Amino acid sequence: MTQHSSMLRKTIITAFAFFASQCLQGQKTILINNKAIDSFIETEMHKWKVPGCAIAIVKDRELLYVKGYGFRNVEQKLPVTPNTVFKIASCTKSFTAAAAGMLAEKKLLEWDKPVKEYLPQLELADKNTTSQVTLRDLLCHRTGLYDDDWSWVGDHINAKRMYEILSAMPQQTPLRNGYMYSNMAYSLAGQLIAERSNSSWRSVVSSNFFEPLSMNATVFSHHENMGLTDYAYGYEYADTSKSYVRGNLSEHYTDSVSVCEAFGFISSTAADMSKWIRLFINRGNWEGKQIIPENVFAELTKPVNYIGPSKFKELSESYYCMGWIQNYYKKHRLLQHSGGLSGFKSYMSFMPDDSIGIVVLANGQPHQFPMAITYDLYDRLLPLHPTFWSEIFLENQKASDTDAGGRAINIPGTRPSKPLIEYAGTYYSKWLGAMRLFYENGELYFQFHNYPKEKMHYAHYDTFYTEPERKQGTGITFQFDHDGKIKAMLLNEFLLEKINEN
Repeated sequence: MTQHSSMLRKTIITAFAFFASQCLQGQKTILINNKAIDSFIETEMHKWKVPGCAIAIVKDRELLYVKGYGFRNVEQKLPVTPNTVFKIASCTKSFTAAAAGMLAEKKLLEWDKPVKEYLPQLELADKNTTSQVTLRDLLCHRTGLYDDDWSWVGDHINAKRMYEILSAMPQQTPLRNGYMYSNMAYSLAGQLIAERSNSSWRSVVSSNFFEPLSMNATVFSHHENMGLTDYAYGYEYADTSKSYVRGNLSEHYTDSVSVCEAFGFISSTAADMSKWIRLFINRGNWEGKQIIPENVFAELTKPVNYIGPSKFKELSESYYCMGWIQNYYKKHRLLQHSGGLSGFKSYMSFMPDDSIGIVVLANGQPHQFPMAITYDLYDRLLPLHPTFWSEIFLENQKASDTDAGGRAINIPGTRPSKPLIEYAGTYYSKWLGAMRLFYENGELYFQFHNYPKEKMHYAHYDTFYTEPERKQGTGITFQFDHDGKIKAMLLNEFLLEKINEN
């Protein structure tokens, strides 16, 4: 351990001593040292290069602490507040699962009835999965469907397109043969909710949860056109320029109704999400009213699908419930879920047996930052012997980034088989959609769905790439027919055929 790390740990322990002394007097009372939290969060944000975040800490039915840090808009130096709206991304899944539960309570859905009996138009690539997959399978990620983001990212997916994607999406593993995270499975669940309620996914979520919990700042879109003023932009930190840049999807409007909403398009605040956590801490009860019926709550939080072990001794193996992941943190039962969308990271969690919970919303790219902050806070709140998760995760992320960067692996002394203009055109996959390549001013550019155009860089032979540096096994490689005409491109492992536009 370096002298700097040792001093930092002593500082953190001193700063959080107030937590420990108060908690040891009785677990039912947790007193918050605002200055200690502020110092800790601000220090970690600087280390992780996160421009802004908001946190909330809850106990039983009470909101103990909520505050914003840093900037929601770096360019204009606009501060984060407890009511700043962030994209919560996949934390949305807990709302979708709960919405399905409300319909199950009304006998409009059954957890274990084949989805095709409700949606006869459903056709998956695997016939067995088509006829047998259930709502529970969709919500606990055991469909075996390939996990991809290329098919929807940067696009507005309607129901027709969703069914088309699902019909072409490969079956990665057999049905109920393990954990295979799938966003599109949640899209299908959202469509099922809409059709069985004779309404919309938005309406079911809003009427059952947003309205009774007074989550007034929680929305389905993320920009000023929806009347928002206190909302965050998403950022990534660029090491080359030592500055924050907007994430690729930070400007992507999600106001058009899209079935993708059901897996990750809710935007909310730390203050509002604290209400969602408190609802679950209290087993679906909010201010004396049972918002989520007890039997539905039990289904949502029941471990179903084994995910795998943890590499950390402090954490147990994990199971996916429905919209939540359960494991044990230092022998304390933990239900949690993370979310990530370009430039945004979120992490919500609660310990049902301890009746405490934490929400961390950030508009920075490091995916482990919210989890590290959460675990470090739990150590102080419970109190437990500190593990210094932020240090561990930060070192792991730096090592991962170094490994991912690797060495330059492009082969020198080669050249493309064709003039660059001949690679231009439209390439299509039923599963992924269309990718368009443009030839402009002697350069190749590609555009996928509604993403901005990106410049293509030459690697070797007929392989190109768009990232600052190509990683092994990635790139855009063109394929030719027997007569030397370009017939397809291989985008990483995905094949798209060139469309004859003559």
